[in-house]
Amino acid sequence: MKKLLSIISMLFLGSSVYATTYMCVKTKNERVKEFDTEKISLVYYEDEIVDINPSELEGELGGHSYVNLGLPSGTMWATSNMSGFYRWGETKPFTSSPSSIDAKLILNQWNGVPMGELLAQDVVDGVKDTTYSNSLGRLTPAYDVASVDWGNAWRMPTYDEIIELKTLCKWEWTEQGTPGCIVTGPNGKSIFLPAAGYNNYGQIDKQGKWGYYWTSSKLANDSYNLSYYLLINNNGPYCRYTDISEGNAVRPVFSASPKKYMYVVTTDNQSFKYPVEKVLTVDFEERTDIPKLESNTGDHAYVDLGLPSGIKWATCNVGANSQEESGDYFAWGETKTRTLYDYENSVFRNSKANSLQEQGVIDRIKDTTDVHSLGRLTDMYDAATVNWGGTWRIPTLDEVAELKKCCTWIWTNMKNVNGYIVVGPNGNAIFLPVTGQRCWGTTYDNNYGMYLISSANTNELTYEFSFNAPDIIYNKPSVYWSSAYSISGCSVRPVSW
Repeated sequence: MKKLLSIISMLFLGSSVYATTYMCVKTKNERVKEFDTEKISLVYYEDEIVDINPSELEGELGGHSYVNLGLPSGTMWATSNMSGFYRWGETKPFTSSPSSIDAKLILNQWNGVPMGELLAQDVVDGVKDTTYSNSLGRLTPAYDVASVDWGNAWRMPTYDEIIELKTLCKWEWTEQGTPGCIVTGPNGKSIFLPAAGYNNYGQIDKQGKWGYYWTSSKLANDSYNLSYYLLINNNGPYCRYTDISEGNAVRPVFSASPKKYMYVVTTDNQSFKYPVEKVLTVDFEERTDIPKLESNTGDHAYVDLGLPSGIKWATCNVGANSQEESGDYFAWGETKTRTLYDYENSVFRNSKANSLQEQGVIDRIKDTTDVHSLGRLTDMYDAATVNWGGTWRIPTLDEVAELKKCCTWIWTNMKNVNGYIVVGPNGNAIFLPVTGQRCWGTTYDNNYGMYLISSANTNELTYEFSFNAPDIIYNKPSVYWSSAYSISGCSVRPVSW
């Protein structure tokens, strides 16, 4: 049964043409998702389709058979696997060819995506498993292949649910017919998990000896692309984690008790699904519209943000033709781009900080933001000054600190490029795209913005201005600077008086 949230239409009628109204959905784990009400086409509530009697020991849901094993959680386990192998968070079978020379370079689409982004994009829900402290959350229905392909209430099991299966059931390895495990529940009913192996970049491995089964649960660690899985072999079941780029089997489950969900459907046909029991509040907030950003035509346009210093910020990076482009990359103190940024090619790799002043690389003007500040790049070593001319230059540490302190930072996506809209005190704004940095022939940290600062310090060599997605819990921008070595190539966003 669906129920339209009628307050949406009333808000449209009452909204000011100079403001935007947002619907803010806050869940019990303190996550907040914001929707522009003008981009919402429908909000409704619907019960899960679970037309079964929980006391029945066997049955069928949506054309797929299940068994009630008598588990305390009430989890019903399917009697068969989904067809094929899948990578975690992907809903199409993993079918890379072992003959392809690029087979091992084919990564999961979520490979390298930070935890905050997985939460922000609703790939995982932030609901942590109770049996392991390092759990990040579980896949949401849109990225759960069991939910997508089997529908109804079917989904991938959580880490908690495979722990329950492992600890409360009897496991018996058999090699009669298809090798695998007979799993018998507390009530005497059982399922069979075949040793299906896994898809190792197109090569089916360990078939008939081991079985690899995904859970929907993600390991909370940005350094590794790992999620939890169930491993079976003739020594018994194990609960472990592995690389999300592997292709593993999926054995779906569902809960006997149906749940009510709130759905938010946007005008571009995206659907967001929230369990009603986990929704804490649904609020509406009217805000002043974000200023319209001018498109850069390549003429080195600038924006006056109304900053106390009077500094004007360029609308695009050096080497870029639009505000969304990363532009050229430069090592600190160098004015030409290179194809390779590494230790051997770095001009100032062995330079002592004090000698830079003697060589005329930096001046003696210290920034007030950091006590270790030594001086700023002089004109002939400033990539912005050399490439753009006039009064353009790389910003100082003090100017970056002013930008962070005095402006409003809004994380967004512009023409498929992530970054921040930076709104100044006077309401004018610029867009800073994520750029990453180039080092050892590779562009690293593509989910981060990394920009040069002209200031040098006494501890290392220079400062680096960085940002990434806001903290998903507190919705605060992640904007910072740090001391850095000079070997990496970074983007440059010039400033001028």
